[in-house]
Amino acid sequence: MDLRIDHVTVAGRSLDALRDAFAAAGLDTTEGGAHSNGVTHMATLTLPDGSYLELVSTVEEGAASPWWDAAIRTDAGPCAWAVRVDDAAATAAAMRERGVAVEGPVEYARERPDGVVVEWELVYLGDGEPGSLLPFCIADTTPRAERAGEPSPGVGPTAVRTVVVAVPDLAAATDRLRAAFDLAAPVEGRANTSTPASPGFRTRRSRWPRPATAARSPSGSTRWGRRRVRSCSTRNRGWRSAIRRPRPSRGATRRSRGSTATTRASGGWVWSGRRSGRTCSRGASSPSGGDTDT
Repeated sequence: MDLRIDHVTVAGRSLDALRDAFAAAGLDTTEGGAHSNGVTHMATLTLPDGSYLELVSTVEEGAASPWWDAAIRTDAGPCAWAVRVDDAAATAAAMRERGVAVEGPVEYARERPDGVVVEWELVYLGDGEPGSLLPFCIADTTPRAERAGEPSPGVGPTAVRTVVVAVPDLAAATDRLRAAFDLAAPVEGRANTSTPASPGFRTRRSRWPRPATAARSPSGSTRWGRRRVRSCSTRNRGWRSAIRRPRPSRGATRRSRGSTATTRASGGWVWSGRRSGRTCSRGASSPSGGDTDT
């Protein structure tokens, strides 16, 4: 199965607050409308390669969401990933043959603010929240361009480059990913994933260059490190999605290595974006309070 990243879901208590945080970083999102579940609504940041970030919250602040409820309530930020498939039923059958727990295909829809109704089918893989380790699969019934929209004007990033998932058990997560998608042995290593809030934090990782996917778990046996990843993987999924961006123009100063959306165990989220020779970085913990189909 070709893992074509369709989108990454970013959850928060307030859709307006999420959109404002992106706008403050120079990234304008597009209102996508409410889902057919009647609970959630969303906005998109569509990138030139067709992948996109989906910002999602509940229409009514504090309402219980059918999925990612904890992620929305705690402003977890990036919490799930989806891959694009051509045939939902065939994908579900193939996954069942590989011994993967499957739910679906399930039909969904939403009405855009301009009145256009977009429809798709989802296939959920594995247990837990959709897309928390194994991605959920999406197949369009109506044209995909109507669901994903046009690339956001003036956006610097060009593609979702890598999806990284924090897991408490690296070996188990690696085995599940390899079994589900028939992946080769990953490139293993260690990484320094320190942040100002968590200095000195290191992880072990399994990485597949193609598709650009990685799983990470704590390096060492410190209870603090284990607790940090356990918190990420159960509450806000410990997500980071790296975004490919264009190279700066000649003579511009390269000030950062990449643009990332990342969650932290604190429940806040940080978006760092880089556009043509300058770095813009914003941190937000949305001030107000769901889950979505896509």
